Amino acid sequence: MPASYPSLATAAGTTISISTTAPATHDKAGFDAITAANWKVIGAVVNSGGFPKAMREFDDVRLLDGSSLVIARGETMDNVEVEAVYQPGDTGQAAVAGIADGKTIAWFKWQTPRGDKVYCAGYVTGYGPSAETADDYVGVQFTIKPLFDTAGKGVVISPAV
Repeated sequence: MPASYPSLATAAGTTISISTTAPATHDKAGFDAITAANWKVIGAVVNSGGFPKAMREFDDVRLLDGSSLVIARGETMDNVEVEAVYQPGDTGQAAVAGIADGKTIAWFKWQTPRGDKVYCAGYVTGYGPSAETADDYVGVQFTIKPLFDTAGKGVVISPAV
């Protein structure tokens, strides 16, 4: 958490960071290898929106002969709605605003106070900053739309050691 946010607390201490540097591989080692200088913390997170999670739905289809067939749909990931507060000039906020066209892919890292990390690729939509407060803080809401890579990998979890 940047020192410029002394009077703000994150949602349960979780931080969200953004990077425009792609991991060499879409796994724990690849994401952990992105240097700290390439991750930009997104302000003080008020609501982290939870963690990205993959899910799979199944259809149970009844056939004419009375039997049934279960069809597994492809995995999807829920959108993550984020609320944050930042000061003007915040580099994490600028990085989010810079890709808020809904077309530019970035990489995201959620980190808990214990050190657990959750990574995913995605893009940002619905970026909407609010007016500045008397303390020169600006609120922002946006949606992270997680993506799978070309091999079908989605969320990567890196537990604290």
